[in-house]
Amino acid sequence: MRNVKGQSGFSLVELIVAMSVMAIGIVGAVATQATAKRSGVDASQRSLAVFFAHDMLERMRLNKTQLNAYQGTSYGTGSFSVSNQVNCSANNYCTPQQLALYDTFQWHLNLAGRTVINSEGSRVGGLLKPTGCVENNNGYITIVVSWLGRQATQDAADDGSTFEKNCGTVSDKRRQVTLTAHIY
Repeated sequence: MRNVKGQSGFSLVELIVAMSVMAIGIVGAVATQATAKRSGVDASQRSLAVFFAHDMLERMRLNKTQLNAYQGTSYGTGSFSVSNQVNCSANNYCTPQQLALYDTFQWHLNLAGRTVINSEGSRVGGLLKPTGCVENNNGYITIVVSWLGRQATQDAADDGSTFEKNCGTVSDKRRQVTLTAHIY
């Protein structure tokens, strides 16, 4: 094209280069947002697992005479069962044995997300495929909370104890939080 004196503007090549640079920037921003969202979900799951582990430890500290009654490896799973349910709310007195039964059932419900229900009636408060495990070794308590992460990495229990390895489904997506304490 002929350059007319006093006329200015962009050529088609300049416009294509500018649009390409802008498109790359937008794609990068979207990818960053997706990574941040994924990391936020993973952090939320870990925080919830830590909270649940501390919750069980505090329940056990309040009922020291029944530490063995809290032992189990299927909390939060479909294979968890209790012989009967008791109501140990503020208005009902329970024996230490009944309190242990109540605590274990409540912890199971919390892990499985059955205590938080959204407006559509879906259970939304738990971990992804959780398993809670509790072990008492003469007052030395080990609490393991396992769940599935969204991305495959390394099985969280690979370097753990046998108890940790047996808590949850073996998978390269398994995540774990282990809490140990001594209750005397």
